[in-house]
Amino acid sequence: MKLLLESGKHVLCEKPLTMNRRDTEEICKIAREKKLFLMEALWSRYLPAHLQMEEAIKSGLIGEPRYVHSTMGGPIRGLERVFRKELGGSVLLDIGCYCTSLALQVFGAETPLKVSAYGELGTEGVDQHVAVVMEFNGGRLATFAVSGLVKMPCKAEIVGTKGTITLHPPFHAATCIEMLSRKVDAPFPRVSSPLNFVNSTGMRYEAEEVRRSLREETCQ
Repeated sequence: MKLLLESGKHVLCEKPLTMNRRDTEEICKIAREKKLFLMEALWSRYLPAHLQMEEAIKSGLIGEPRYVHSTMGGPIRGLERVFRKELGGSVLLDIGCYCTSLALQVFGAETPLKVSAYGELGTEGVDQHVAVVMEFNGGRLATFAVSGLVKMPCKAEIVGTKGTITLHPPFHAATCIEMLSRKVDAPFPRVSSPLNFVNSTGMRYEAEEVRRSLREETCQ
Protein backbone atom coordinates (compact mmCIF):
# COMPACT_ATOMS: atom_id res chain seq x y z
CA MET A 1 0.00 0.00 0.00
CA LYS A 2 2.82 2.40 0.88
CA LEU A 3 4.50 1.65 -2.45
CA LEU A 4 1.26 2.34 -4.31
CA LEU A 5 0.79 5.70 -2.59
CA GLU A 6 4.41 6.67 -3.17
CA SER A 7 3.87 5.80 -6.84
CA GLY A 8 0.94 8.22 -7.01
CA LYS A 9 -1.88 5.66 -6.97
CA HIS A 10 -5.23 6.06 -5.23
CA VAL A 11 -5.93 3.23 -2.75
CA LEU A 12 -9.02 1.41 -1.49
CA CYS A 13 -7.66 -1.07 1.06
CA GLU A 14 -9.38 -4.10 2.56
CA LYS A 15 -9.79 -3.78 6.32
CA PRO A 16 -7.90 -3.59 8.54
CA LEU A 17 -6.08 -0.68 6.94
CA THR A 18 -2.90 -1.52 8.89
CA MET A 19 -1.94 -3.52 11.98
CA ASN A 20 -1.14 -0.54 14.20
CA ARG A 21 -1.54 3.20 14.71
CA ARG A 22 2.00 4.08 13.64
CA ASP A 23 1.60 2.50 10.20
CA THR A 24 -1.84 4.09 9.78
CA GLU A 25 -0.50 7.55 10.54
CA GLU A 26 2.38 7.00 8.13
CA ILE A 27 0.27 6.06 5.11
CA CYS A 28 -2.33 8.76 5.87
CA LYS A 29 0.48 11.31 5.91
CA ILE A 30 1.71 10.13 2.51
CA ALA A 31 -1.82 10.27 1.07
CA ARG A 32 -2.37 13.80 2.37
CA GLU A 33 0.96 15.06 1.08
CA LYS A 34 0.37 13.59 -2.37
CA LYS A 35 -3.34 14.52 -2.35
CA LEU A 36 -4.34 10.92 -3.04
CA PHE A 37 -7.53 9.05 -2.25
CA LEU A 38 -7.06 6.54 0.58
CA MET A 39 -9.92 4.62 2.17
CA GLU A 40 -10.38 1.57 4.33
CA ALA A 41 -12.93 -0.76 2.75
CA LEU A 42 -15.63 -0.77 5.43
CA TRP A 43 -18.44 -1.30 2.94
CA SER A 44 -21.18 -1.25 5.59
CA ARG A 45 -20.97 2.55 5.77
CA TYR A 46 -22.47 2.91 2.29
CA LEU A 47 -25.28 0.35 2.44
CA PRO A 48 -28.87 1.63 2.13
CA ALA A 49 -29.84 0.29 5.59
CA HIS A 50 -26.90 2.03 7.26
CA LEU A 51 -27.58 5.28 5.43
CA GLN A 52 -31.22 5.09 6.55
CA MET A 53 -30.02 4.54 10.11
CA GLU A 54 -27.78 7.61 9.90
CA GLU A 55 -30.58 9.75 8.52
CA ALA A 56 -33.02 8.59 11.21
CA ILE A 57 -30.54 9.45 13.96
CA LYS A 58 -29.79 12.89 12.47
CA SER A 59 -33.52 13.62 12.21
CA GLY A 60 -33.98 12.95 15.93
CA LEU A 61 -36.28 9.97 15.38
CA ILE A 62 -34.92 8.10 18.42
CA GLY A 63 -33.84 11.18 20.34
CA GLU A 64 -30.27 11.27 21.59
CA PRO A 65 -28.40 8.00 20.96
CA ARG A 66 -27.19 6.67 24.31
CA TYR A 67 -26.25 3.04 23.76
CA VAL A 68 -25.04 0.86 20.89
CA HIS A 69 -24.78 -2.91 21.16
CA SER A 70 -23.70 -5.41 18.53
CA THR A 71 -22.49 -8.99 18.22
CA MET A 72 -20.82 -10.82 15.39
CA GLY A 73 -19.24 -14.23 15.06
CA GLY A 74 -19.22 -17.75 13.75
CA PRO A 75 -17.04 -20.86 13.51
CA ILE A 76 -14.39 -19.57 11.11
CA ARG A 77 -11.36 -21.56 12.27
CA GLY A 78 -10.65 -22.47 8.66
CA LEU A 79 -9.79 -18.89 7.71
CA GLU A 80 -6.02 -18.70 8.05
CA ARG A 81 -5.93 -14.92 7.72
CA VAL A 82 -7.95 -14.68 10.95
CA PHE A 83 -6.10 -17.20 13.11
CA ARG A 84 -2.47 -17.13 11.93
CA LYS A 85 -0.37 -14.58 13.77
CA GLU A 86 2.17 -14.22 10.97
CA LEU A 87 -0.67 -13.20 8.63
CA GLY A 88 -1.86 -10.51 11.03
CA GLY A 89 -4.66 -12.71 12.34
CA SER A 90 -7.22 -11.29 14.77
CA VAL A 91 -10.95 -11.79 15.20
CA LEU A 92 -11.14 -8.25 16.57
CA LEU A 93 -9.44 -6.76 13.51
CA ASP A 94 -11.26 -8.96 11.00
CA ILE A 95 -14.88 -8.66 12.18
CA GLY A 96 -14.73 -6.51 15.31
CA CYS A 97 -14.01 -3.56 13.03
CA TYR A 98 -17.67 -3.65 11.92
CA CYS A 99 -18.80 -3.21 15.52
CA THR A 100 -16.31 -0.41 16.19
CA SER A 101 -17.26 1.32 12.95
CA LEU A 102 -20.96 1.18 13.85
CA ALA A 103 -20.34 2.81 17.24
CA LEU A 104 -18.34 5.62 15.64
CA GLN A 105 -20.96 6.01 12.93
CA VAL A 106 -23.68 6.49 15.56
CA PHE A 107 -21.67 8.81 17.80
CA GLY A 108 -20.31 10.96 14.99
CA ALA A 109 -16.75 9.60 14.83
CA GLU A 110 -16.18 10.88 18.37
CA THR A 111 -13.10 9.48 20.09
CA PRO A 112 -14.14 7.35 23.10
CA LEU A 113 -12.92 8.44 26.53
CA LYS A 114 -12.07 4.88 27.50
CA VAL A 115 -11.97 1.46 25.86
CA SER A 116 -11.97 -1.77 27.89
CA ALA A 117 -11.45 -5.14 26.21
CA TYR A 118 -11.66 -8.68 27.50
CA GLY A 119 -10.82 -11.75 25.49
CA GLU A 120 -9.25 -15.14 24.99
CA LEU A 121 -6.12 -15.97 23.03
CA GLY A 122 -5.84 -19.23 21.13
CA THR A 123 -2.79 -21.46 20.98
CA GLU A 124 -1.43 -19.35 18.10
CA GLY A 125 -1.47 -16.23 20.29
CA VAL A 126 -4.32 -14.68 18.31
CA ASP A 127 -7.56 -13.40 19.87
CA GLN A 128 -10.55 -15.67 19.20
CA HIS A 129 -13.21 -14.25 21.56
CA VAL A 130 -13.38 -10.55 22.46
CA ALA A 131 -15.83 -8.36 24.40
CA VAL A 132 -15.38 -4.59 24.32
CA VAL A 133 -16.85 -1.61 26.19
CA MET A 134 -16.40 1.86 24.67
CA GLU A 135 -17.20 4.80 26.94
CA PHE A 136 -18.06 8.15 25.34
CA ASN A 137 -18.60 11.64 26.68
CA GLY A 138 -21.79 12.14 28.67
CA GLY A 139 -22.09 8.53 29.78
CA ARG A 140 -22.89 7.12 26.34
CA LEU A 141 -21.78 3.55 25.79
CA ALA A 142 -21.08 1.09 23.00
CA THR A 143 -20.59 -2.59 23.76
CA PHE A 144 -19.89 -5.47 21.44
CA ALA A 145 -18.74 -9.07 21.38
CA VAL A 146 -17.09 -10.97 18.54
CA SER A 147 -16.04 -14.59 18.19
CA GLY A 148 -14.30 -16.77 15.65
CA LEU A 149 -15.41 -19.98 17.33
CA VAL A 150 -19.15 -19.78 18.05
CA LYS A 151 -22.17 -18.46 16.15
CA MET A 152 -23.46 -15.15 17.47
CA PRO A 153 -26.67 -13.23 16.62
CA CYS A 154 -24.88 -10.73 14.34
CA LYS A 155 -27.44 -8.11 15.28
CA ALA A 156 -27.10 -4.46 16.27
CA GLU A 157 -29.26 -2.10 18.31
CA ILE A 158 -29.00 1.65 18.71
CA VAL A 159 -30.94 2.87 21.75
CA GLY A 160 -31.92 6.52 22.04
CA THR A 161 -33.92 8.59 24.51
CA LYS A 162 -37.05 8.20 22.33
CA GLY A 163 -36.70 4.70 20.91
CA THR A 164 -34.57 2.03 19.28
CA ILE A 165 -33.19 1.24 15.84
CA THR A 166 -32.39 -2.40 15.07
CA LEU A 167 -30.18 -3.57 12.22
CA HIS A 168 -31.33 -7.10 11.44
CA PRO A 169 -28.81 -9.93 10.92
CA PRO A 170 -26.30 -9.75 9.48
CA PHE A 171 -26.08 -6.17 10.73
CA HIS A 172 -22.90 -5.36 8.79
CA ALA A 173 -24.69 -6.30 5.56
CA ALA A 174 -28.26 -5.61 6.64
CA THR A 175 -31.13 -5.61 4.17
CA CYS A 176 -33.74 -4.86 6.84
CA ILE A 177 -33.80 -2.12 9.46
CA GLU A 178 -36.37 -1.65 12.23
CA MET A 179 -37.02 1.88 13.46
CA LEU A 180 -39.41 2.38 16.38
CA SER A 181 -40.87 -1.10 15.68
CA ARG A 182 -41.44 -0.29 11.98
CA LYS A 183 -39.55 -2.56 9.61
CA VAL A 184 -38.08 -1.14 6.42
CA ASP A 185 -36.56 -3.36 3.71
CA ALA A 186 -33.35 -2.27 2.01
CA PRO A 187 -32.65 -5.08 -0.49
CA PHE A 188 -29.48 -5.47 -2.53
CA PRO A 189 -29.42 -6.07 -6.30
CA ARG A 190 -30.26 -9.66 -7.24
CA VAL A 191 -27.68 -11.83 -8.97
CA SER A 192 -27.93 -15.26 -10.57
CA SER A 193 -24.44 -16.48 -9.66
CA PRO A 194 -23.58 -17.83 -6.18
CA LEU A 195 -21.83 -15.45 -3.76
CA ASN A 196 -18.71 -16.21 -1.73
CA PHE A 197 -19.84 -13.98 1.15
CA VAL A 198 -23.31 -13.12 2.44
CA ASN A 199 -24.96 -10.15 0.68
CA SER A 200 -21.67 -9.24 -0.99
CA THR A 201 -23.46 -7.57 -3.90
CA GLY A 202 -23.73 -4.70 -1.42
CA MET A 203 -20.10 -3.92 -2.12
CA ARG A 204 -21.27 -2.08 -5.22
CA TYR A 205 -22.32 0.85 -3.02
CA GLU A 206 -18.79 1.23 -1.70
CA ALA A 207 -17.44 1.05 -5.26
CA GLU A 208 -19.87 3.77 -6.32
CA GLU A 209 -18.70 5.98 -3.43
CA VAL A 210 -15.07 5.50 -4.45
CA ARG A 211 -15.93 6.44 -8.04
CA ARG A 212 -17.79 9.54 -6.85
CA SER A 213 -14.89 10.60 -4.65
CA LEU A 214 -12.35 10.16 -7.44
CA ARG A 215 -14.46 12.08 -9.93
CA GLU A 216 -14.95 14.92 -7.44
CA GLU A 217 -11.30 14.68 -6.38
CA THR A 218 -12.28 14.11 -2.76
CA CYS A 219 -9.46 12.72 -0.61
CA GLN A 220 -10.38 10.62 2.45
